[in-house]
Amino acid sequence: MEAVADLLVTVSAFAVANADRIETLELNPVIVREAGRGVLALDALVVPREATS
Repeated sequence: MEAVADLLVTVSAFAVANADRIETLELNPVIVREAGRGVLALDALVVPREATS
């Protein structure tokens, strides 16, 4: 489960650092592998925020 926590921290930090440019960020599905083998996001979607004028 440590790998899941690491994933959440990393994705959250990325989202915060890019909040002005990202509308939506999704990882689905995420496979949690056996201990020591980490996690694997099979699909990711990042929708950019529309530029404001």
